[in-house]
Amino acid sequence: MCGIVGLITKNQNGFGMDECDLFTEMLRMDTIRGDDSTGVFGVDDTGKIDLIKGDTDGWTFTSCKNYREFANKIYSNYKIVIGHNRAATKGTVSPQNAHPFKEDNIVLVHNGTIYNQEELAKDTEVDSHAIAKALSKANAKDALNQIHGPFALAWFDGNGKTLNLARNSERPLFLLETDTMWLVSSEPGLPYWLAGRVGKKFIAPPKLVPTEKIVQFRLDALSTGFTEVDFDNYVYKSPSVNLTPLAIPDYTRNRLSLVHDST
Repeated sequence: MCGIVGLITKNQNGFGMDECDLFTEMLRMDTIRGDDSTGVFGVDDTGKIDLIKGDTDGWTFTSCKNYREFANKIYSNYKIVIGHNRAATKGTVSPQNAHPFKEDNIVLVHNGTIYNQEELAKDTEVDSHAIAKALSKANAKDALNQIHGPFALAWFDGNGKTLNLARNSERPLFLLETDTMWLVSSEPGLPYWLAGRVGKKFIAPPKLVPTEKIVQFRLDALSTGFTEVDFDNYVYKSPSVNLTPLAIPDYTRNRLSLVHDST
């Protein structure tokens, strides 16, 4: 079991300081879903992505200097922030195996364990990385139809400049809405509790991401909310895409590496 958390602002000026603090608290408390590794990515209004990940729990991760620098940018730069807490199932516990995974135009976090990792990408140690590769080589509908096994996903597509949410019936993923932002969470009670502590009120009950849709936020139209892309219930098909190896950077244990990328 892993956990996904995130915030998507509705405001042109981005997040408020209380919302930045809320994201940090969500990332810490989501450690209950996985304490092997933690990672985050943030997207500014141009589509530039900052990514940090490390092999440590959410509490330790958010105390590191690199994360504090990242958190400051939630207020000053980012329009989307997504976090992940890993409970390792496939692959060793290491910084490079923490989420998010970046592959070409795709930055992705995943909750679940898939069964056909080698069909998607033989050269990956972690099944979630194989999903990122599949999404970078095919359109989302085709790539998701290649996945066999439980999944809830949040990924940013740098080509289309969209944040995408998708899941099958074996893993949950919820959307919650306030007057200033959308919240993403594997645990709907977690943002309710934390947002309530700082006086944030929700417009409607949590929305479970439908299994027959891809929920999509366009970076240039976040204030208008999301659209739902029809999808034929994730019918599994054997993949036919040609996937190429990824050069993994050389990380040292307990080092949190901040990656800047414009996509």
